[in-house]
Amino acid sequence: MDTVVIVYQDADYEGASQELSEGSYDIDSLEFGNDQLSSLKVPPGFKVTLYEHANFEGQSISFTEDTPWVGDDFNDITSGIVVEFIG
Repeated sequence: MDTVVIVYQDADYEGASQELSEGSYDIDSLEFGNDQLSSLKVPPGFKVTLYEHANFEGQSISFTEDTPWVGDDFNDITSGIVVEFIG
């Protein structure tokens, strides 16, 4: 079973990527930079919450499945990510 989420800089799982295990990742932990995320792969049983601002503040949106495009509202604004195992 996959236990890592993969976040991507570009839509359709393209561009720079980063693997994230369960945990919290603030702005300094995002390897390809702030305000860059556009798609993500989420293994079954996991939930990923994206936050607009550092320190997990501002708007947020959650995903529980592979998402080739986070949507116009959340493209290139992510500054924090929380990965949770929800079973």
